[in-house]
Amino acid sequence: MSYMDSDSDNDWYDEETNRRRNRLKNIEKQQNRNTDSLLARHESSWFHEGLEINRYEYIRTEKVSDSKPFLYPNVFLSFDETKYITQPEIYKKCTMKILSSEEAICVPEEEKNEKIYISGRANCGQTYTEDTVYVKISNKGNREKDKKYYGEVVSFVDRKRFKNVSHPVFVCLIDRRQSHLMIPICKTVPKICILHGRLVTRYPERLKTSVEIHKHDSTTNDLKFHTYHNITDGDKENWLFFVVLLKWKLTNINPLGAVIGVVHSSQNIEEGLTLIALQNRLHLWLDYPSVEEIRDLKVDLNTPGYENLTKSDKIFTIAGMKENVINHGFSIREIKKNVYKVGVHITDVSQIIQKGDAIDLGARSRGFSIYGTNMAQNKHLLPDHINHLSSLEPGRRRYAISVYFEMDQTDSSNIRVSNKTILRTILKSTAHYNYLEIEHILDNQGHINDIFAKDIQVLFCLSKKLRLKRLRMESFTSPVVVDFTASDSIMKTKKAHTLVEEYLSLASHLVGSKLTETFSMNIPVFNPTYLIRDNMIKQKEWYSFNEYYAHLLCGKQEEYIEEVGKLSIENAPLERNHSLLMSDDDYNINGDVLTENLKSVYVPIQSHVLHTLLNHARIERNCDEAIELICSDFIHPKQALALLELRMFEPVHQYKMSIFIKENQAVQFTCPLSRYCDIIIQRLIHAYIDQKPTPYEFSDLHTLCANLNKLKKKRDDFHVQCKELVLANHLKTQPVIVHSFISNVSSEKFDIFIPGLQDTITKTMSVKFSDIDVCNVPEVTDDNDMSTLNENKGTRNDSETAQENGNETFAHQKVTVKWRKRLYSFKTTLPPQNDAQTRPDTYQKINPHVNTSFVSYGFWKNILKHVFEGKDNVIFNKLAEKNLDQMMQESERNKRHIDSVINSVTEVTSEVSDPLIINHFVPFQTSFGHGQIVSVQLSSQESLGILAPVPQIVILTDNIKFCLPHVQDPIKTFLRYAKKSSLTKYKTIAAYRNIWLPIVEMESTYNALQSDDSATINELPIRFKKCQGIFELDEEFCDKRDLHFGYIPEEDGNGTGLLINQNKEYFPLQSGNFLCIMKAQTLDGETKQKIGNRVLHKDTYLWSGHAETTKICKYQKLEQRKNGGRRRTTKIRVAFQLHENSSPPPATTLDDCRLEIIYKSSVDRRNEIHLKNIHQASDLAKKIAVGKDIPFADRMHTEIANEIIEEGLDVDMWENNLHQYWAIKTALQRRFKLIQGPPGTGKTYIGVKLVYLFDKFNTIMQQRTDDSKNQIIFCGPSNRSVDLVARLVIDKLGSKAPRIVRMYGSAIEQLTFPIPGRASVSRRNIRDAKADTHLVENGVVLHNIIRQDGKPYAARLKELDKQFSDDISLIEEIDQSRRGPLKTTIEDIKEYKDIQSKATKEDLPKYDVIFCTTSLVANPKVLKATKGRVYQLIIDESGMCSEPATIVPIIATYAKQVILIGDHKQLRPIIKCKEAARLGLGTSLFERYSKVHLHKTMLKEQYRMVCY
Repeated sequence: MSYMDSDSDNDWYDEETNRRRNRLKNIEKQQNRNTDSLLARHESSWFHEGLEINRYEYIRTEKVSDSKPFLYPNVFLSFDETKYITQPEIYKKCTMKILSSEEAICVPEEEKNEKIYISGRANCGQTYTEDTVYVKISNKGNREKDKKYYGEVVSFVDRKRFKNVSHPVFVCLIDRRQSHLMIPICKTVPKICILHGRLVTRYPERLKTSVEIHKHDSTTNDLKFHTYHNITDGDKENWLFFVVLLKWKLTNINPLGAVIGVVHSSQNIEEGLTLIALQNRLHLWLDYPSVEEIRDLKVDLNTPGYENLTKSDKIFTIAGMKENVINHGFSIREIKKNVYKVGVHITDVSQIIQKGDAIDLGARSRGFSIYGTNMAQNKHLLPDHINHLSSLEPGRRRYAISVYFEMDQTDSSNIRVSNKTILRTILKSTAHYNYLEIEHILDNQGHINDIFAKDIQVLFCLSKKLRLKRLRMESFTSPVVVDFTASDSIMKTKKAHTLVEEYLSLASHLVGSKLTETFSMNIPVFNPTYLIRDNMIKQKEWYSFNEYYAHLLCGKQEEYIEEVGKLSIENAPLERNHSLLMSDDDYNINGDVLTENLKSVYVPIQSHVLHTLLNHARIERNCDEAIELICSDFIHPKQALALLELRMFEPVHQYKMSIFIKENQAVQFTCPLSRYCDIIIQRLIHAYIDQKPTPYEFSDLHTLCANLNKLKKKRDDFHVQCKELVLANHLKTQPVIVHSFISNVSSEKFDIFIPGLQDTITKTMSVKFSDIDVCNVPEVTDDNDMSTLNENKGTRNDSETAQENGNETFAHQKVTVKWRKRLYSFKTTLPPQNDAQTRPDTYQKINPHVNTSFVSYGFWKNILKHVFEGKDNVIFNKLAEKNLDQMMQESERNKRHIDSVINSVTEVTSEVSDPLIINHFVPFQTSFGHGQIVSVQLSSQESLGILAPVPQIVILTDNIKFCLPHVQDPIKTFLRYAKKSSLTKYKTIAAYRNIWLPIVEMESTYNALQSDDSATINELPIRFKKCQGIFELDEEFCDKRDLHFGYIPEEDGNGTGLLINQNKEYFPLQSGNFLCIMKAQTLDGETKQKIGNRVLHKDTYLWSGHAETTKICKYQKLEQRKNGGRRRTTKIRVAFQLHENSSPPPATTLDDCRLEIIYKSSVDRRNEIHLKNIHQASDLAKKIAVGKDIPFADRMHTEIANEIIEEGLDVDMWENNLHQYWAIKTALQRRFKLIQGPPGTGKTYIGVKLVYLFDKFNTIMQQRTDDSKNQIIFCGPSNRSVDLVARLVIDKLGSKAPRIVRMYGSAIEQLTFPIPGRASVSRRNIRDAKADTHLVENGVVLHNIIRQDGKPYAARLKELDKQFSDDISLIEEIDQSRRGPLKTTIEDIKEYKDIQSKATKEDLPKYDVIFCTTSLVANPKVLKATKGRVYQLIIDESGMCSEPATIVPIIATYAKQVILIGDHKQLRPIIKCKEAARLGLGTSLFERYSKVHLHKTMLKEQYRMVCY
């Protein structure tokens, strides 16, 4: 082998192909540009105020109206509300939430924790989400068993969404199955049936791929048709439609609407943010009072009662980089040694905005500011002019509320806070900092020349003590947050955030305590809600499953668990000493003696984290960084998952009245420019200082709290989705490889958690086992790898996951999956274990914990204890006891106790040192369990109209990687979705080709990815020019590995296909194979900086491209030998074209690429090629294809047919009934005939008779023409159907039977006569298939006939069969020592295939009738052997054949008579690609012509079933 020449030949490059690719991309981009904008639409308030519509065009069709009769109960009639009072256990007043078309949930107003399930559209009524309704509890379901209530809506009460709006406008996704249905993303209603009558009546072929767009005339308020919008199946989720609701009749399941606009979801981030806001029902376009009214507002800084601090205090402010308002500032002054006066200063917005004015009411309705991805996208609580008057910008005098504390740190181990005061002040800040600047000052003590540097450093030292006093051991926790929306995220600016958080928290608690003392319980406070009983039970269950790891959570130290106690490192359970990274004091951490009957527990740690930790300890002596790693809960697998589960049912912070809170009554008042509640608190502070009564009533504040909680949830959801969108937008161009932790496993998938994305990802990421191409049903077993207590093993359901997926999930179980893959290497030396061939039934076990190090529980517990005690030196000593190599060796020894690691390997390959690879498909397996680390590459794709992060590549080992996109959506990845559906008639043969070829290509692409017919070559060099590429392999390399890339016509006549040429001439491939290319590339600096070293374990990512092979070249070349001299080698070059959706290659030459070759089946390739060349087909084939008049038979044909008819058509078998007689007679006379019949009407026997009669026909024609006798091909979709007729021909016709031959595909032939070193049999799912025994015994099976004595090639074939069989037996030998050397060579296999091909071609012309499947008819061997001789083509069970599967044999054989036998009402074609089936592939040619009575005869007399 050698690398490609460095010469500059570019014969493989085709500029026209590149231009065609660019045109496809430009067409798509142009279509995306020619759409509407969500931003522009919002200016007209469509989505909040709806439209006024007077008239619209309504074309009634079957498609528009519901096909089934339906009637909603009228829930808008008056309801007897006394039932609600007198029968509260039956009638509930609820809030509606639509889940799907057939299901909703109602939440009773008085019992918020209870849910009533509404099943069925009729029971939901014509209601919207958030409607207030009366629900009647029904008896459906078992309440005791299911713990669910079921009911039906009986009356409508009130509407919150689109109240008093007759024609609301929704942003919708199109339904994947029915293009006339739209799904609102806000789920206000489940679906809307849109106007599409024009498509139904005028363009029915475009019904599945087009949408009617209407236009609203704002002058007349009329809705008029505008245009059509084309959309393909693969692109449906990328388009968003603006749909106006027109009416909702009681007789229609879904309301009627019309599309009035369309936008592509991937246009820009601003569009995405607007869409997210619509999903969360947020008003981003705010209605402020008039600009003049706001500008008239002025601030008089002479108000009495304010203390002027502009000259006395030096104040600086801190705010985030994307915040364009400044809410708070800080000051510090040393009173005496170690005693400081610290001031927290909050801008006083309540002095400018008066209670009850227009600005105040607007702010109350909004509740909060909403922050986008940058300052320009921020939507503020208050108008810009108010922000300008209030923001604490440097050099400007502002009203403020100041809170002062005296802090005494004379005792170095403690801090005392006293003399707390609240003042109204006028201040002027001197400087402003962002969090990064503060962090920089704190990280460079003594090296920053800044006026406030010393003050900031002192404030930070005080804040650390305040934090330790407030949170105790929990204060050591380190945040792990990946946030692409902020340059100053908390993970990068932890110290700065700690400084700000502690002083604002201190001020909030002081103000809260003062106000609650003064105004009793009439204060809105911000605190966690209390745990409900169900969540208390879940907490205990959580602890029982995480007993060991719960106590290791730094962020939950000293948190109390009901009936369990306090989570603390001191309360952590003991374990038995297992000498796993233990030192002498590890066994007595808590003063207890460890006993042998305690169970050992391992703590899994990411290997790169342990490496970094040890480096900090031994080399850099960086204590802070080491402790940060130790205390980062979310980067340690078991701790992260335990924390993630606990957060699911932890109490959330909410606004509540102080009367409901017994302790810790903190308020929010430090961000009045961003939160409305802070303005309320500031007004209460003024009342407190002025000793006046509260300006608010309890009921008003109580209602305000409830409203703010709803607004807060919407804002929080928006911010999370905003971060997710920005991350996804970045990942679209820059994927990232991360370590993920498995959170749940089931028999169908495993869920993963990505460290740092716990507050960014809105949905659980999952990897389906079907997407990583496993070859077995996943096996679920007990997980003993990292389990804690044996008695806690078992099944545990994640309620949310189980509810969404309906699958059982396992917390302490693992799933084992298996693969059989062809894994080759271009240049790597073989590992020792691959010197010998392996048995095909022996699965090698891949180590699932290759990225994990295991330390003992006692060791890690001891480290944490020293961290909490502040014993930095002890930590360093323990970590530095042994060098890095020794520590990692001990960690590897620990793995020997892990079940999944025992007898495992870290890599597998198909490569062997033998000259021939017998078992190409290397069998291997691995397991997936809770807490396991899996490497994945993240990218993004559209989901529900919005770009979202998704797993793109799963990395098992260096050689084994799984690309998910091309399995999940192969057509979008490798091809493109067809835009037109099939018709009943076509204008031209070109129109037929242009419609059917894209549909057939969709199915062949889908089939290629669903089969296991692929091979991977690692470490391969590839050259690129623009978006085309080429790779080169030695022919010897390809022959040994059974690699093939397509062949040109057999011009050399020897059956080998590919010609050797000296000029590197490239031959085009009419149907290429697919390629998935991967190459490691360096991450850009911005991504590395944003993610951080704690999450990022490597600084590379995998560039991936998807392509199709386009050309091939075979040439010879002189190469230098390693030991001197030169030799002539044969090279195979393959050119390919990257798909238009693939990103451009990162360089013109890429070394060490991973190339996966995904083969199309030979059947699909033949179908594509013949459809492309349909213009060369016979006139009969063209007429049948387009549906035009079929030509009549010529004179000789008619005469012979009539002669046979006169002699009789019973064939000495049985008499024909009238319909059978007519079917046989017309079949003889006509060029094209359909014979349809239900079961038992004699279709099979008619096929037998036609075989006999057509053979008789051909004999007579031979006698009249003195030409060679014509042949008959009898075929069907399955081997079983063909075998049945072949057996009947032999048994029923006996000596009268024509000379028949049964030809099977090469896969079945190789099951009888296996060829070592070939991968073809293994890659097909036909292991139980075999040739029909009766046909074999009667000597009509072709692959047996060519081996019969007397046949010219029989002796050599038998000799090679024996040699091949012996070598395969050697591989299957269980005793390794008895294995001898293999005798078979590549040359033997080439000779065998050449002989086999010649024997087949020479023998087939000797027979009158060839029996085979439809897929085999277009085989080159068959076509070459029968060229010009096939007169009749009979296709049995043709109702089961797709139209291409029927038309291709007609095209390929140039048959002059075509008979289709079947019944499309029994069995239809089996189509794997649903989108292709919807476009017409699911309809057979037989069904299409069954409506044309001229060509069809219907058999009606039934003989199989007897009626009594």
